[in-house]
Amino acid sequence: MLLCSQGTDLTVHPDYRRMGIYAKTSGYKTQHYKDNGFSFAWAVTGNPIVFDSNIEWGRRSSPHRVNTLIRVNDIDLHFKMKEKGDNVLRQMGAKVLKGLGDLSLHLSRPLSKDEVDYKLNEINAFDDGYSIFWKSVQPSYDLIYERSPEYMNWRYLDRRAGDFKVIAAIADGVWLGYIIYRINRYNKDYPETYIADILTLPGRSEVASELISEVNRRIDKEQLNVIYSWDIENNSYFEILQREGYLNSRYNPYFIYQNISLTSEWEEMYRVNPGRMQVHFGDCDWV
Repeated sequence: MLLCSQGTDLTVHPDYRRMGIYAKTSGYKTQHYKDNGFSFAWAVTGNPIVFDSNIEWGRRSSPHRVNTLIRVNDIDLHFKMKEKGDNVLRQMGAKVLKGLGDLSLHLSRPLSKDEVDYKLNEINAFDDGYSIFWKSVQPSYDLIYERSPEYMNWRYLDRRAGDFKVIAAIADGVWLGYIIYRINRYNKDYPETYIADILTLPGRSEVASELISEVNRRIDKEQLNVIYSWDIENNSYFEILQREGYLNSRYNPYFIYQNISLTSEWEEMYRVNPGRMQVHFGDCDWV
């Protein structure tokens, strides 16, 4: 386990830009990391200018592409609520992709009741059973952010963090996996849903598929139009999400990693197989 820091925000008032304040503040922050034993720092941004400046300073991007996947029921409504102007070509492309996604979902083999050996429960605590699950899952990953019971209870089940829903797949008290989602209702005219996290035991792709389907069912029941998820390209969850009707939006958030004190592990991090790396919306403060 490595101690790291997530960068959240750093900005300079327009009247004082181009005076080196951003660089000096960033340097102060890096020294603080070194003084306190951090291994590396990471951040995510939607601004390509911020990303490019960090690369110029010697920082690095994510080892693998992180994509935003999106499930939309009504493409026309989504473009009406989200897009400025009328981009007919983009709408046509999105409809073609949605049609292919719907076909893939139709052709995928549904689970029979006899194959389902677990129940899906909405939970209000990451308990001792989850602790055993987390210890079982950890060795399957070379790079995964903190998911201890203490952290998960603080991150998702403290009401001050927001209204997250946690659905767990449990068989006879044994955790097989979970999914966490949140409905963002800041735009009352167009609420949007985010899958904050999903994790299952190795080899239980059918559990992941059922958890994602359950979120889809809940959101459809509320008559909401869109769900977003982040995942690493060529990761197993990425493929499962696509089978469950999620499209690759081709929007890639910019991940930035800064080496503070790592030696050989730094280069090893960039040789990580995408299947052994995990990043989701809940790993940052975007939801």
